[in-house]
Amino acid sequence: MNTQTVNANPIIDAAIGWRPGQDVWLESQNYFMRSLKPEDASDRMLAWWADPEIMAPLRKKARTYSRGNLVRYIDKFDNAGGFLLGIFVKDTGLHIG
Repeated sequence: MNTQTVNANPIIDAAIGWRPGQDVWLESQNYFMRSLKPEDASDRMLAWWADPEIMAPLRKKARTYSRGNLVRYIDKFDNAGGFLLGIFVKDTGLHIG
C-alpha cells in the first residue's frame, strides 16, 4: 500500500517530495485523495452541498450553490494555507467524498 502523510515540517516535506502550494495526492489500494480542482465542480458535488444530512457532520449549513460559486470556492484553497481534498475510487475515478 502506498500512502503518504502531508506535514508542515520541511524535513518531512522534502522526504516525501511535497512542498506547500503543490497539489496533494495520497493513495491506498482502492482509493486516492487529491486536491480538488475547479473542473471537479460537478452536479454530484453540488448535490452533496445542498444535502443537510451530508453537511451536518462538517458543521456547514446546506445550501444551493451554482457551479460558478463552487468553482470560486474550490479556487480559494491554495494547498499551502488551506486544503480542499476529494476522495476518489481508484479504478473508476468516481468522486465519492
